[in-house]
Amino acid sequence: MSSHPRTRILCVDDEAEVLAGLVRHLGRRYEILTATSGAAALEQLKQGLEVVVIISDMRMPGLTGAEFLSQSRAFVPDAQRILLTGQTDLASAIAAINEGEIFRFLSKPCPPATLVSAIEAAVERHRSHALENTALRRKLEERQLQTDPRRRELLQALREALVHDGLHLHYQPIVDVSAGRVRGVECLARWQHSSFGAIGPATFIPLAEQSGDIVRLGQCVLLRACHEGGQLMRSGNREVAVNVSAKQLMDASFLPHLKECLAHSGLPAAALKLELTESALATDLEQLRDVLQQTRQLNVRIAVDDFGTGYSSLAYLSRLPIDVIKVDQTFVRDFHHGGKTIITAALAIARDFALEVIIEGVETAAMLRQVQDLGASLIQGYWFAAPMPAGRVLDWLRAFEGDPETESVVTMDAVQAISGTKR
Repeated sequence: MSSHPRTRILCVDDEAEVLAGLVRHLGRRYEILTATSGAAALEQLKQGLEVVVIISDMRMPGLTGAEFLSQSRAFVPDAQRILLTGQTDLASAIAAINEGEIFRFLSKPCPPATLVSAIEAAVERHRSHALENTALRRKLEERQLQTDPRRRELLQALREALVHDGLHLHYQPIVDVSAGRVRGVECLARWQHSSFGAIGPATFIPLAEQSGDIVRLGQCVLLRACHEGGQLMRSGNREVAVNVSAKQLMDASFLPHLKECLAHSGLPAAALKLELTESALATDLEQLRDVLQQTRQLNVRIAVDDFGTGYSSLAYLSRLPIDVIKVDQTFVRDFHHGGKTIITAALAIARDFALEVIIEGVETAAMLRQVQDLGASLIQGYWFAAPMPAGRVLDWLRAFEGDPETESVVTMDAVQAISGTKR
């Protein structure tokens, strides 16, 4: 096997003659560093020297060889470690190997040929690992370049969509099961790109947050929801729910834009409900209260979305003008693993604060019965309807509530078929 003149090896032993012998046998092939204790060797490694192989005696004053080699990983994690040990240290050496700290251990006295062979194997292993790490790093760099997803292209496409009204809205009904009627709809932004295909909100909303475009995105959604959603909900005293981000709320343009949307769309302010996530309440509560109070003075209602998942304090319920809490769907899904307790608590809190409660994520008849048994009546979820384009909402409403002119009765199968929920 060929030698590598610049390969650096650190030899640690408390006996000077042993170190001298190692230098004699190895110095012609490798660059040799020496230390007479584990502590002294660690001081050398702290200097940032690249060391390929470390050879250490087991029994030394202060740190044992195994202890030193273990601590050396903090400075040279990729170095290969060889432990020289007498038979009395065999158990300790085996334990060190089993813990993954040692590449190989050799019994003393060790013939020079055996030691050289072990070092060559260690050097080859180090080189192999280095090549693997380099290949992995290149793959990660290539993936990052591809990600830097695609991101630039998506961001440019998103900005174009915001300028040219490229986003559209889907609507998911909120049902009052006690009254057998639809209370309203939640507006959900969707993006269908000609090249990228369908891009979900889990992708484009964080992208807008990171790039600073979330305010513009929120404005586009609010404007469209007031116009389009308002037309859908004109009959039946229903409301339109729109999600807003903390950044959007805190932006100086929020209240003027909200007033403009209401004025131009003709949507009654009392028919609009703004939903902010519970985690958004972790912002400046005093500033947020001022904005929400001015919003509430317009007769726009305020809802807290994802209740129970984000904010650690419930003090905001008494300090902010909140009308509705929406219990996150995870608690319905995990009903028998703590979810029932959370939903029960949310209903009790809502009664104390005179709030409405909407239960999200109801997907089956069994889930519906469970939350109804707890006293919930406002329900949102796939059991009633998936989010659907505006063109299908009126058909769904007629199917769910019946046609007043014909007093027809429509089955739940038909309702689910219209929304695309029926499986």
